[in-house]
Amino acid sequence: MQRSFYRLIAPYCLLVLILGSFLPYSMKRDLGTSVVFPSSQHQEQVPLRHRLVHYLSFGITAAVLILAARNRTHRILGVMTVIVLSFAIEYGQSLVGRVGVEWWDVRDDTAAACAVFVVLLSPAVRQLLVKE
Repeated sequence: MQRSFYRLIAPYCLLVLILGSFLPYSMKRDLGTSVVFPSSQHQEQVPLRHRLVHYLSFGITAAVLILAARNRTHRILGVMTVIVLSFAIEYGQSLVGRVGVEWWDVRDDTAAACAVFVVLLSPAVRQLLVKE
């Protein structure tokens, strides 16, 4: 695909990521992505499905921003945007009634963005996904 395609869909990826993060609890429960902890001692037992949703959604968003970038500096800025957005979303969720900042989500989001960045450091991999 052309870099222009990734530039075109990047704002939509960001929008879907933000809106999806602020879905009402009932919708997240129906999707199977909500997490409810009976006590603070169980917070490290985040369901795999919840973690996969974070890896996929933040990883895909990072990939789109990286593939839309023209140079390494812009690719780094794309990854940093996803990481900062992760912090902002978690903080925003804590302000609108969540229990608190879910640091394990920020960890997973950051890991996904960094993993995608490392994979896409390879020019050969990027050339498979972007036609100049």
